[in-house]
This record gives sequence, structure tokens and C-alpha cells, in this order.
Amino acid sequence: MSAVPHRSIAVVFIGIMLFAVGLTRLFQMRFSAGDIYPAYSSLRSDPLGMQALYEGLHALGGDSVRRNFLPLKQVEMTKGNTYLFSGLVVDGAFQNSTGMHHLLDRVSEQGGRLVLTYRPKSGKPDTRRGQDKMDRDDAAQKPPSEKGPASEQAGRETQADRSDATDDDDAELAAEKEWIGLMPALKLNVTATATESLADSARRQTDAPAGLPDTITWRSPLTLISDEPAWCAIYRWMDTPVVMERTWGQGVVVVVADSFLLSNEGLRTNRASAFLAWLFPPDHTLVIDELHHGLHRQPGIAGLMRKYRLYGVTAALIVLAVLILWRRAAVFVPHSAETVWQAQHAAIGAEAVQGWVNLVQQHIHSGRLIDVCHNAWRSSEAAERLSAERLDQIRQLVDDYRSAPGRKDPVTVYRTICERIKQG
Repeated sequence: MSAVPHRSIAVVFIGIMLFAVGLTRLFQMRFSAGDIYPAYSSLRSDPLGMQALYEGLHALGGDSVRRNFLPLKQVEMTKGNTYLFSGLVVDGAFQNSTGMHHLLDRVSEQGGRLVLTYRPKSGKPDTRRGQDKMDRDDAAQKPPSEKGPASEQAGRETQADRSDATDDDDAELAAEKEWIGLMPALKLNVTATATESLADSARRQTDAPAGLPDTITWRSPLTLISDEPAWCAIYRWMDTPVVMERTWGQGVVVVVADSFLLSNEGLRTNRASAFLAWLFPPDHTLVIDELHHGLHRQPGIAGLMRKYRLYGVTAALIVLAVLILWRRAAVFVPHSAETVWQAQHAAIGAEAVQGWVNLVQQHIHSGRLIDVCHNAWRSSEAAERLSAERLDQIRQLVDDYRSAPGRKDPVTVYRTICERIKQG
């Protein structure tokens, strides 16, 4: 192999490596922005994400926090676990799913702490950066069958104006203003009269656990409604509960009507450390659920290699590939003059013979080889030296082979014809 192909292989290899490095860097820059993940995801690093909470708890102890991408039916709850659902939407679809009911059963039987935090949909204006983007994402993901606020209001007015409205219609109209939450007798309500003049903080109840701050920042129009005595109000906003807690069998369930204090912006501008310490006890392992955000973990080859720690095998394969490329691009032992002379003279004959064989194989089918040889021989002067009887015998052998080419070996027929010619 000459030096030019060696340089070509090296240039292609270097180009592929540079392309791979550039593509990897491009993906790193895109994922580092974090806005490709849903709001209140622990993988998101902008103001609407929760990566700061995850990284902070992970820095305190590697086993104190982890993410969950598995279905809820496969989640194990223990007394030392706090399971967090952040940024829930108030439509109640995910909260009333079968997986959530299985998780509640395990909380009741095995213990643990379940924390549900919601995100605002409408009502009081939110001053957070990125809130407009989150509203646009919600509008883009909303099914066509869902009605917007204007159409809902118009529908309510039309229904209210009907004189023949029944009691069932009135009950359905009232249900549109409230979203039934996860637990019985607990509802999420949007404060319709929320304005800029309303309070921006929620106050702690007198019977709340000690050590909690007197007030926490509140940015959401969502409030909680419950007629069941088991629910205990921890914080109130505008005289309406926004943080509630209750025992659930062997475990505890906490519902927070806003997720702002868990977000990256909330931890930077309005950090409520005592509230977060109560929400996520230090002696518990916090499990942040990412499945309800639509995030699934599908490990590829690289993920499986990290999981089973195949770093040595990977390094050995890389070294082997480099050695193979090096061996093809360079000659370690120099050739002697005699070796070069033999290779050159052998290559001349080998190239000619090999070229003739390749030409025959590409242009003449094996079944027609005897016919082609026979026609070429009959057109030569050598065929005129044989008698007509011998020529008829040779033609008979060719015809027999042509009638059944797959049953007879062409080499055997060729040798038989050569013997007949020699006898003549």
C-alpha cells in the first residue's frame, strides 16, 4: 500500500474524530441550557427547573436524593423515603391514575412521605421569569378538545342564562370551577378574584409544627379546600389553606398548591430552608419523580457499559482499533532488496494470470465454458488436422454436456476432449 492511501485513511479518521467531538459538544451545550425538559423537572437548569434542589441535596450525600423514571407500580416505599411529585397540573388526570393509587396503597401499608406540589394555570399574575414560556408550552400541549378561559366563561354565561337549567346542570357548572384532587374531600380551587393587591406571602397556622417560618413566599392563585378533619392546614393564603398535611395509614401525605419554592429561582430569591427541611426530612431519602413529566430512561450501549462498569473492555477495544489502523498505515519491518525483487516479479505474473481469470469469470458463464472453448478450437488450424470421425466424437461430447450441464463436471469433459485430440 502506497503512502497516499495511508494519508487518506489518516485524514478520514481525524475528520471522523473531529466530527464526533463537535457533535458531542453541540449536544452538551444544548442540554446544558435545560429548557428542553418540562417545567419543575430536576433535570432543568433554568429558573423554572429544580436542578438546584437536586444538586444541593446530592452534594450533602449521594444517597439522600435520587430520580425515578420507572412506572409507579415498580416503586418501593419505605418509612425512610420521601416521594415528590412536582409541578402537577390541576386537571387530576395523573393524580387519579392506577399507578398513583398503587403508590398510595404502599404509603399506607409500608409508610413513607408523599409530597404533591402543583403549578399555577391561571388567576393571579406570576412575576417569575419564564412563566410566559411555561404558559405557551401548556397551550401547545393542550388537546384541541379543551376549551380556553374565554370559551369556558362564554359557555358558563350561556348555561347560566338558560331558564330551563336543571339541578344537574347547576352541579356540573359548579364543578368547572374546581378540580377534584387526589384525595377524597380535597379540592384545588383557583381564586377568581386574585389581583396584584393580594398578599404575596402565606402565613403559618398556630397549630403547625414548630420550627417552620412564620411566612413563606406565595405566587400561585391555587388554594386547597377540604371538609375532612384529617387534613391539617399548615399555611394559609388569603385565609384559605395552601399547604396541608394528613396521615395516610403508616405514612404521611403533604399537598402544596405551588412549586415555586422548589424551583431554581425560588431557591435563589426566596429560599425557605426551614420549610424545605420540614417538607423533606433530612433523615429521609428524597425520590423525585420524573415519570409524570413524560421522561423515560432508555439506556443505550453507553448506559449499559456504565452500569456494568465495562471501562476496561472499552479501553482495550479502543487500543486495539488504534493498533490495527497503525499497522495498516505503517510498515514496522523494512523490506530487503531481495524481498522487493521477488515481490515485484511475482506480482507481474500474478496480476496477469489473476486478471485473465477475473475476466473469464465475469464474462463467461460456467455452463457455456465448454462451448466457448470448442468454438474457439474449431476456428483454429489445429482442428483441421483431425479426421472427420474424431471431430464428430468431440462434437458429441460437447452436445452431451450442453444437454445436461449441471450433471457433468466441465473439467472432466475438457480433459476427455483433450485426450481424444492427443490420440488423433
